[in-house]
Amino acid sequence: MLDFIMSLLGFENVRNIKIPKEYKIPRTEKLNAKWRFFQDTKKFMDKVIINSEKTLLDGYTTVILCKWKDKKYIRVTRVNVSNEEYLKKYKSYNQKKKNK
Repeated sequence: MLDFIMSLLGFENVRNIKIPKEYKIPRTEKLNAKWRFFQDTKKFMDKVIINSEKTLLDGYTTVILCKWKDKKYIRVTRVNVSNEEYLKKYKSYNQKKKNK
């Protein structure tokens, strides 16, 4: 019941977020930088984006930090696309930004 209420408020239980198998543990430097940011600001640097199946699309380091901090819930952005669609659009967006 609490998971449902938190979901309505824009949060997801960290345990329920599915991590795609192709995701690799981020570099130590990246994790340390984001950990220092969290310690300084008490906020996470990146958003967590999941799809309707609760599969992680973006924000893997934030999910890892939540697990380290034993946080049960994390604010998420939900989108209605598959992992493949998201990656395709994300790469296209990043390419457009680089070309500007």
